[in-house]
Formats: sequence, C-alpha cells, structure tokens
Amino acid sequence: MSTSLNKDLHSVYIDGEMPESFVSQYQNIVSSNEKEKAVLEKMQKLHSLLQEDSQSMTVSDSFAEESFARLRSFLSLFIIILLQTPRKRLLLQSQL
Repeated sequence: MSTSLNKDLHSVYIDGEMPESFVSQYQNIVSSNEKEKAVLEKMQKLHSLLQEDSQSMTVSDSFAEESFARLRSFLSLFIIILLQTPRKRLLLQSQL
C-alpha cells in the first residue's frame, strides 16, 4: 500500500503541533517511505534556515499594525472586486 502524506502534515510535525496520538503513526509512515522521508528532510532543512534567518529580525508594534492595516485594505479591495462579478457575488453572499 502506498501512502502519500500532505505537506501540511509534515509542517505540523516539524512545528511540534501534531497531536501526540498521531506522532508514532506519522513516524512509522515516514520511516518506511523513502519519498516521504526525503520530503520531511527537505522541509526540516528549510524550516531551520528560515528559523535562523528570522532570529535576526525584529518587528516593532507600529510596523506590525501598519502591515496589518495594509493587508486589511488589500483584502477589502479584493472583496469589492469579487462582489462586482455576478457569479462570485452569489457565492460570497451565500457564505456570509
């Protein structure tokens, strides 16, 4: 039987967010599947590089607030554009 794991599962494992009840099953799948083992190792290396790089960065509260405000403005504009498309308007309105 071939089991292919979603990359999100690898990420959850790497971040230590996987529920303990699933860890051993995940580890068994990865240890018995060379492809999944390679994906995990690649993602672990990338995670380490990003973690090392981010340690030198600090973000002030004002920068974070300004960044969030820009994101909120962008998303508002995006929603307005979507609402101008009739089919999308119906989909969005049905989800609200």
